[in-house]
Amino acid sequence: MKSRFKFRLSSLCIGVGIIAGLVGLLSHRAQTQSMASKWIEANGGVIEYDVGEPGSESRLLYRLLASVLGNDYVYNVVGVRRLDKDVEDISKLKGIKNLCFLDLAGTNVSDLTPLAQCRHLICLNLTLTPVSDLTAITDNQQLRELDLRGTLVNDISPLENLKKLNCLDLRETKLNPDALSCIKQVESLYIDRPPQFTLDNLRRLYVSTVEIEELELLYSFPNLEYLWAGNIPFPKAVAQKLPHCKLDLNTDFIPMSEVGWPSLRLLME
Repeated sequence: MKSRFKFRLSSLCIGVGIIAGLVGLLSHRAQTQSMASKWIEANGGVIEYDVGEPGSESRLLYRLLASVLGNDYVYNVVGVRRLDKDVEDISKLKGIKNLCFLDLAGTNVSDLTPLAQCRHLICLNLTLTPVSDLTAITDNQQLRELDLRGTLVNDISPLENLKKLNCLDLRETKLNPDALSCIKQVESLYIDRPPQFTLDNLRRLYVSTVEIEELELLYSFPNLEYLWAGNIPFPKAVAQKLPHCKLDLNTDFIPMSEVGWPSLRLLME
């Protein structure tokens, strides 16, 4: 009887120890995220939490818990945007393990090293930042959308193995045209001049300017479904050459970064 009691007691102690360990890990994660959240808000940023589906019972329960414990002890931070323009160091973002989309547009961030630990990152907006090196995001395999407009990037080879990357903005960069051969996985491309390489997966092309001698380049994408082109010569001839492609030659251009802040649910579909 005593041995059985000791066995049950020891099992109970082990169970309590495991639970305590898990609680400790969760508490540490929440504290780390809370510190990052405070830094974001102190630097003018807006935080988006994964609060669940609207109207669900679990969402109501989590909201109640969050009102008592705080958001960072209940929800994961999944989005950060609108940081102050003078922000340079984003090392605090390492504390957000479930970060899915990040908007750094217009900031002074040049070092992306902290993002190497953000393995859930899906959308990254670097518009008009002094970023020149993309090596830090080489292993961000969940990345789907990347906006590099107006950056100092001239080498996109680190993107070659990002198989889920399907939307890329390269306008106003000093990128060598030959470099495009390493982004064959991309389906939507924003660029100043037509690509000089055949991109078999390309379905949507947004090109700022097309010269007469570049018209033939537009006909070399076998799966092109949508073409927005500014200052394009002979638009009727182009339309005849691309009968299966929707042409948008006269409407105002809407940059990728201005389409709107994506919801996590849409991103995960």
